[in-house]
Amino acid sequence: MKKPKEIQKSCVTIANIINESSKKDDKFDLLDFMQRSVSDAGVKEIKNVSRSFLLNGKKENGKIKFVYDKDNSGIVYGFAMRLNDTELEMLFNEAKKLKTVRFSKIEEIEEVSKGIYLLYWGLSDLLIGRLIAHINGHKNNSNLHLCNYSFFNAKELFYATIAVTDKAVFETYLIDKYPPMLKTMGRKKVRKKI
Repeated sequence: MKKPKEIQKSCVTIANIINESSKKDDKFDLLDFMQRSVSDAGVKEIKNVSRSFLLNGKKENGKIKFVYDKDNSGIVYGFAMRLNDTELEMLFNEAKKLKTVRFSKIEEIEEVSKGIYLLYWGLSDLLIGRLIAHINGHKNNSNLHLCNYSFFNAKELFYATIAVTDKAVFETYLIDKYPPMLKTMGRKKVRKKI
């Protein structure tokens, strides 16, 4: 079943406007926010290699094999958004209808900076794949399916990634300390909606 035209347009708009910094006067930098949280979580940022991996050469059977700690190290990423009270209520209500909001009451959602709300934290071994799945949807895995929200048409999102030594520890820390507003749609729900 094809998506309605307004949803298709929303997907394109989101893909074109995701950025890491705001053009507004009140600047918010999601990457800087994440970097300040790294040491509190007890992990280390892999410096100068954000958005890539640190490979270690290891001699094995007379040959050099390049490996990385794929069980622990990787990328943690986040989505955030500037919302006024009306926009927050609109997004909350739409997420509630889609059953993707993490909170039962809008009053439970906290801003992390003036008018800035965290939408989602995630982790991955893939640098770009999860971003594309969250934006455009992917029927074979759970993700945000942001293109299913009419709210995001012509809106700006903050998106940032950070490479860390223990992606699971850092993602859990961020979720516990700064609970995001949205949760993913499961595969079964997505197949029904798409």
